[in-house]
Amino acid sequence: MFSLIKELYLDGVREIAFQNKKVFVFQKAPFIRVFDISEYDLISEKALKGMTGPSLINDSYLVARDESAKTICVYKIDSLEQLGEKPVDRISFRCITSENDLLVYDAQSKKTSRLNLADFEAAWSAKIERTGRSNYFYREKLYTTQFLNDQKLFCIDWHTGRVDWEFFVNDHFDQKLKIDKIVGVFDRYLIISLRYYQEGKVILVDLESGGVVSVLLSRPAPIFFDAKKGLLFNIGYDKYWEFNLRNKEIKNINLWEKYDERYEFSGIHSSFNQDYIFAFSSLRKGGDIMERSYSVIERKSLDILWKHVCTEYPNDGVMRTTANPVYYQNRLYFLWEDRLRVYERL
Repeated sequence: MFSLIKELYLDGVREIAFQNKKVFVFQKAPFIRVFDISEYDLISEKALKGMTGPSLINDSYLVARDESAKTICVYKIDSLEQLGEKPVDRISFRCITSENDLLVYDAQSKKTSRLNLADFEAAWSAKIERTGRSNYFYREKLYTTQFLNDQKLFCIDWHTGRVDWEFFVNDHFDQKLKIDKIVGVFDRYLIISLRYYQEGKVILVDLESGGVVSVLLSRPAPIFFDAKKGLLFNIGYDKYWEFNLRNKEIKNINLWEKYDERYEFSGIHSSFNQDYIFAFSSLRKGGDIMERSYSVIERKSLDILWKHVCTEYPNDGVMRTTANPVYYQNRLYFLWEDRLRVYERL
């Protein structure tokens, strides 16, 4: 079970992040608040230049894009002291690494670069057009999708920027399918989920050559991966399913037989620690929906450990949180409207 231990009233929260035993709360641009993670006392609050656009964070740095001034600003994570800024025009950044490097794409030169945050010097620049939203690092290689199109996958040597191979969805599958997510690595293969509305496939792509090895499943995204056990899993409507990558067996569990009441799940919202699922659910009696809620489900037992029942929801019946729920150090952080609620696992 989960017990509410703290509720913070915060306006316009966009996202939260955790670093160095602190909670970073990104609010309406350009404001950020930092709380101690033990008692949630406010440590600092600051309006940061550059917070009008996307932001990235790691153990050492906070990086932000100022959309109006067209600059990238870098701050020390401990003090929020500004270290520098770089004028940019049509540059957008993709990810920040533990090595304090920034992957950026320049729409004007149509080049992708690896920048060091200490001096903004480029370790390499490569003619890789429109690197995208799905980035995955594995053994000195960067696997990244093509931005906007998301039908092309690149394998890039992280040290040199050399493109080792490209994978194009249209060469193998229906042209409507796009890369939804690089799910992970199993054995010598990348697990890729493809999606077009309610259609979907899960495929294996060879790490060395970029060739399609096999189609594992014809299931819509999102797909979640338990790397330790080699399992793909998800919840859909009235069933929980798992696919074993080792023996290719699939297990379906009817949740209407599992629970005394008839819950309908609209899919997993997120999975944390591979042990818990955070999903949307509706409780139906007869033909009427009696309750809509966000639920935390234990994967092993499929028991519902916690629910947030929504007393009000939009006319279209689609429930929304302000940002994704986050599970960190045995606590669940849940944003609902103007409140950040912290629940502890008992």
